[in-house]
Amino acid sequence: MSRNWTGPAIIAALALVAVLATLDCADDSALLGPGPGLTLDEGFNVEVGVYLMQSFAEYGFGALHPASLLEIFG
Repeated sequence: MSRNWTGPAIIAALALVAVLATLDCADDSALLGPGPGLTLDEGFNVEVGVYLMQSFAEYGFGALHPASLLEIFG
């Protein structure tokens, strides 16, 4: 059974163009709009990501258990 991929391909291409249009964070290109840039919570996001990776390294897939979630997130 063959699928028609034209519609999803068009939507994916439009989404790609929309994302690429917002990636000029340094405002280097006159053709692209200004990007989102850095925000004040970037350090917080990195810190939480490191904490979650350390928790997953310690607990493994057991981190998904409700008791482990209480230990990790308090």
